[in-house]
Amino acid sequence: MRDNLPTRLATFDQEEDSVLKFKLLVPKSKYLVRTESGGDYGVDLILELKKNQSMTNFRIHMQLKSNSTGKVSNGGTFGFSVPVTTLNYLMNQPRSIFVVYVEKSNCFLWEWVAEINKACVDKGIELSSTSQREVKHEFQRELTYKSFDEIFDMVITHGDFTREISLRLMNGFEVVPGIGGQVVDAIDSFREEYDQAQELEKDFEFAKALEKYDALSKFLRTEGIYVKCAILSENVNDYKRAISYCDKILNNNTRHFEATVIKGTSLGQLRKYRESITVLEKALSLEENFIVLNNLGYSWWMNNDPEKATKYYLRILQIEQSETVQTHINLALCYDQMFNFSEAFRHINIALKNDPSSSKALAIVGKFHRFFGRHDIAEKYFRRSLDINPHNYVAISGLALILVERREDFEAAHYFGMWMKDYGHTLFKDKRKKKQNVIIVDMTWRSFKPILLKQLSKRRFMVSFEDGEEHHLEVQKKDWVGIGAILEKDEDVETPIVPYLFKVYEQEQDAVQTIKQILQQVSLARYVFIPDTYVDANSSIQVIIKELEKSVFFTIVFNDFRITGSTNASDKAGFKQFVKSFSTSKEIQIHIRDENERKNLIIWGVKNVTIS
Repeated sequence: MRDNLPTRLATFDQEEDSVLKFKLLVPKSKYLVRTESGGDYGVDLILELKKNQSMTNFRIHMQLKSNSTGKVSNGGTFGFSVPVTTLNYLMNQPRSIFVVYVEKSNCFLWEWVAEINKACVDKGIELSSTSQREVKHEFQRELTYKSFDEIFDMVITHGDFTREISLRLMNGFEVVPGIGGQVVDAIDSFREEYDQAQELEKDFEFAKALEKYDALSKFLRTEGIYVKCAILSENVNDYKRAISYCDKILNNNTRHFEATVIKGTSLGQLRKYRESITVLEKALSLEENFIVLNNLGYSWWMNNDPEKATKYYLRILQIEQSETVQTHINLALCYDQMFNFSEAFRHINIALKNDPSSSKALAIVGKFHRFFGRHDIAEKYFRRSLDINPHNYVAISGLALILVERREDFEAAHYFGMWMKDYGHTLFKDKRKKKQNVIIVDMTWRSFKPILLKQLSKRRFMVSFEDGEEHHLEVQKKDWVGIGAILEKDEDVETPIVPYLFKVYEQEQDAVQTIKQILQQVSLARYVFIPDTYVDANSSIQVIIKELEKSVFFTIVFNDFRITGSTNASDKAGFKQFVKSFSTSKEIQIHIRDENERKNLIIWGVKNVTIS
């Protein structure tokens, strides 16, 4: 017996399934899903944005279609015909999106309706006047959980922007005859300025981008613009300015998470740690994440409370797996400050296990071993650290101090020179004074040694040790060194015949001063047949060469003046040729080169050479 009952089409089930799956995908912490009433003219669902559980009335109108016959291509695209009337209807609500559920591929694809319109314009199709009933669009943006973050940010920024424009229009602009076109022109101008600012930001031109956003913020007083300005101010280290933008946001929205975080971190950069802690605790009450916990840990640490700092760093390990190396390093340093050495070693060893190539971790392991007098072990870690990062502060200073204790004064002076070159500006902070003194107290488990550093001029320093010994250092801006041998080629065999050391200066002033010092300090015989060439006839020059695991260090001593250098070629091919040649020649050449003027000072016949 056949029942005369209404039939439910399969497409109804298909559409209902797609709506149910879509709702499962929407993050409920950021969106409220609403249904449209009063008839379906092109809107299936409405997404209203939430900000910290507060409803915003910023809404996205959405058309959801499903397809059960096709599949997403290997390139991730899917062609779908969209009704022109639907597009025009959705275009009247600028924050509209079109979503297609591809059943056989079990995925959602989406696009802003404004972007579909733009694609039509590029094809010469004007949606408001075309006779076409449908336009085919290639959807290629997969709708995932993360896509909703992008949509959220765009709608918030756009909503703030249009709200400000609307308020200004309602304040009287619309009643002035003929003003409408000028308002549209103004909006276009703002859009152009905003796009230019975004491009500058993408190109890391942060200062220029900031000025454009700042100019826009005078007219468009929105959270989105202020956040942009705050972030860029932080990027250019203008922390007071960053705080002022954050305050503009927080005066109206005390629960704005990003503004609270930026204000807290900026206060920390200004060393206002107590204020920073108060603000960051407020941020933590809004959301727990790595940035907030890390900055709270740092602020407590800088506030001389490493015990409280460890509590926040330990919380990071519970929620964030990708940041564990730096967090373990921070914990190691905090426990070291608390004299809890077992925990300090435990955390730094975990950091090194997770990242064996971490220059920071290697240097800190060296620092800990040096503190307990295990200098040989410490030296290995310091040198490994410098192989990865030649500018690591802990490794440079630690190695310099080890070499001082061993009385390896020439190499120690080399590393003190590196220390001054890279970090002298942080030690000698008063730029108004040409001559400054700093005392460094080197404290280990069993010793307490003061070291006096004197800045004699902008790039000249003196290191004075407890026993009265002094070393004068000349720090050059840009230079490099090398070691090798001049080769003689006989048929296909190359034989090293003349070993040499060279140092090249990019700054002409450095080269001129170095050559002047050499000629003043030692007695050299001029070799008349070749310009700028001398002979060390009296053996007044001393050369000390030391082979290290992955480099070669050398010092050339011209009485009270010296040149030091360290090569970075791990295969040490030049050093091997140098040694082979020196074994027969018993003397070397020294080349000092002014790279700017392409000039050389060459010294022949240097015999006082020690290789270890």
